[in-house]
Amino acid sequence: MASASNRRLSSGSAPWDHIFPQCWEQSYPACGGRAQSPVNIATSGPFQATGNLDLFAASTYTSVSGKSVRNTGHGLQVDAVAGDLGSILVEEKKYNVLQFHMHCPSEHTVDGKLLACEMHVVHQKVGATGLNDLLVVGILYESDTSYAENAFLARLGLPSGAPGNGAAAVSIAGSVDLASEYQTVMKSGFYRYDGSLTTPPCTESVSWFVVAGKLQMSQAQVAAFRAMKGSEANNRPVQLLNGRAIFKNTLPGCYVESSKRRLSSGAAWGYVLPQCWALNYPACAGQKQSPIDIDTNAISISIGTMDPSLLKLSHASATGLQYKNTGHGLQVDYTAGGVTYNGALYKTLQFHFHWRSEHTIDGKNYPAEMHVVHQKDGSTGTNDLLVIGVMYEIGAESAFISKLGLPSDGKPFNVSGALTLDDELLPAMANGVYMYSGSLTTPPCSETVTWVVLAKAHTASQAQIDAAKGIYPEPNNNRPTQPLYGRKIGKNMFPGTSTGGSTSGSTSGSTSGSTSGSTSGSATPIVKNEDVSSAFSSRGILARVTALAGLSLAVR
Repeated sequence: MASASNRRLSSGSAPWDHIFPQCWEQSYPACGGRAQSPVNIATSGPFQATGNLDLFAASTYTSVSGKSVRNTGHGLQVDAVAGDLGSILVEEKKYNVLQFHMHCPSEHTVDGKLLACEMHVVHQKVGATGLNDLLVVGILYESDTSYAENAFLARLGLPSGAPGNGAAAVSIAGSVDLASEYQTVMKSGFYRYDGSLTTPPCTESVSWFVVAGKLQMSQAQVAAFRAMKGSEANNRPVQLLNGRAIFKNTLPGCYVESSKRRLSSGAAWGYVLPQCWALNYPACAGQKQSPIDIDTNAISISIGTMDPSLLKLSHASATGLQYKNTGHGLQVDYTAGGVTYNGALYKTLQFHFHWRSEHTIDGKNYPAEMHVVHQKDGSTGTNDLLVIGVMYEIGAESAFISKLGLPSDGKPFNVSGALTLDDELLPAMANGVYMYSGSLTTPPCSETVTWVVLAKAHTASQAQIDAAKGIYPEPNNNRPTQPLYGRKIGKNMFPGTSTGGSTSGSTSGSTSGSTSGSTSGSATPIVKNEDVSSAFSSRGILARVTALAGLSLAVR
């Protein structure tokens, strides 16, 4: 065909063009496949499944300065370097941004309609090579005579300043921050399907997320982009679905998760795809979720030694305990004593283990983490919880874990003799504690927990870890770390108060989930080395999922 011999390419070096994209198959056989992109999105469906997942909540995009925009001969593109533009976490897999580029008009159509332009943010799974394991977020732009210039596109050189055909890359003024540019629109919903690259070699290795909302750009910006290509647009026509499913605001894995759960107890959720929890438990997509990574170089406020009046341990000795498999973890119901936190009594409810840690410290994941769950005296529901987290690393055998034994065949293990939690907790407090405001780490993910993560790790033998892991093989019973969203972490003191000693937004007796007087995820101003003896008043710390009357708390 004419396209093969008379290519209208800006650089003269590219082996294909957009004049006759139907000819690509001659040189790139995959372009004739049955899972090609783009496709038409019919907003009325049908959809394989629908949900309410927040795509932006899965992203961790970062602000980077010193970027440039280049003309690839097929459009404008900004490249990432070593993942510096951030990543997105989907179905337990991390995808780093590789680059983003523009198509005008759009490649995907919505209800059969082309839009002015479409930005593709291209990601690749960490560890993948070549064109394998790609994830692309498609963001659509509308244009009208009444629309103002889009400020982000203006910094990319539209309508003026972009590199021309064969020209050198042009520096972008200021920083490139995909989070600030696309947060609102990415929260509008998305359409998910499996497809391909929309240019040769048309590899069918792309998880597509076409964002439902639309951004605006001026007609002058559209015209400037089109002028770079002459009369040739840089969009591929829509392809047949060929029976492929489209998912709305949910993931294929969530659909599988809900229909074929890998759970030992038949419970309503599992660890195969924790990011799917938000479908049935909306709080799991909140901005004060746990666990988190504790970056010791980014502690907001720190003192050398914790004021002993802030947190006093008074766990009593208990006998007749049982170590049981709840279907989500190994747990001991332990109601002997508790802790005094900022002058208030928090009674112990239970402790349980995760066989890999949920929290990480400086990115390190430990073989196990114990959570000791407390609730403020008099609180109910999931209000006013305080959870102490203890890490375990491989080393000498743990006498504490040995005494617990292991449940087998679904039957609880009767713990022999007396057990005192303070014997295990007090030595691990020697290096101090990290404190922050967070959530239950299992559904319903209520944002009502004051977390106290001990800095010093205990040891457990490899045999002890392996025995427990035999009960909880892959997937582990640990939730991945969640974004901080501006929350602060304190060392040996809670970070979200000022020297006045009071805290607004108390959640005592409420279900609002606010523990710092703000629902935005930002913390109150910090004062270094404040007087911790007056640092707290009635603080909303989230509650138990269990009552002593027989419910099972799910702070995991």
